[in-house]
Amino acid sequence: ITNVAFFILFSNEAAAQCDPGICVNKTHTWNKGYLAKLFLDQSWLTQQTADWKLTITFCNEVGEFKVWSADIVNPATNNKYVNNVSMVEIMNMCWNSILYPCQDLELAFMVRFP
Repeated sequence: ITNVAFFILFSNEAAAQCDPGICVNKTHTWNKGYLAKLFLDQSWLTQQTADWKLTITFCNEVGEFKVWSADIVNPATNNKYVNNVSMVEIMNMCWNSILYPCQDLELAFMVRFP
C-alpha cells in the first residue's frame, strides 16, 4: 500500500493548504458544512501504485465526513461516512487503486460541522 505522505488540515473557515500539490475546491457551501473535491498531485511517485491510503486530519472535530470514491478504514466502518471525527484514514476502492505519476488523485467528499 502506498501511503500518501502528508496530512490535509481542514477548518470550517477555509482549507489550510501548505503544499502546492494539494488543492481543495469547495463546490457547494452552507453554514453547517460543504461539498468539495480534493486534487492531489501524484508527480512525486516514481512508478504507478497498486493501492493507496490517505490520512486526513481536521483542525477541529467535524460532525460528519463522507467520501464516495474511497473506503474509510480508520475509524473502522462499513459506511461511506463517519461521525464526530478529527482524523480519517481512507483507502482506494477496487476500481481506483492504480495511480500514475502523471495524474492527480481526485476525491469528492462532504463535511458537516457539529
